[in-house]
Amino acid sequence: MRDSKTVKRPAERQALAASIMSEALCWGLGAASVNEIATYNIRRATALAMRRAVLRCQRQLLGDVRALVLVDGLAVPELGEPHQSLVKGDANCHAIAAAALLAKVARDRLMVSLARRRPGYGWETNVGYGSAAHIEALRTIGMTPHHRAQFCETATGRGTLFA
Repeated sequence: MRDSKTVKRPAERQALAASIMSEALCWGLGAASVNEIATYNIRRATALAMRRAVLRCQRQLLGDVRALVLVDGLAVPELGEPHQSLVKGDANCHAIAAAALLAKVARDRLMVSLARRRPGYGWETNVGYGSAAHIEALRTIGMTPHHRAQFCETATGRGTLFA
């Protein structure tokens, strides 16, 4: 697999994710909440989510085995772990592409679940991106606790916009 963005079909993504999870020596997912993003900023919250993923992965390793942490893009000093950064890593490194695919599958599942609990925002199809329909839902239905207020200023005209 190269570049997780090229795997468009959900069934293919899910099959690849299952294969990756069964064959990888370790893997870990991490997330940051809306409140953590608001408190720490998006960069630090992303590093926090990465740290959580690394810790989950490290718990699966035996003995003194350590994993090389690879980051797609630029270095993340806030990570607090030694790592190697690779610009365009998703397109050029199988491990990063595999990790990106696992993250996309997990995100998609969360968004489908969220769509069931909070209908009307189209999360099951827009997976959290500010589509025109999502922005219109914010105008008519309003924000939820799952939306990031700091990005919600211009489209609704009420000082709030989208996740």
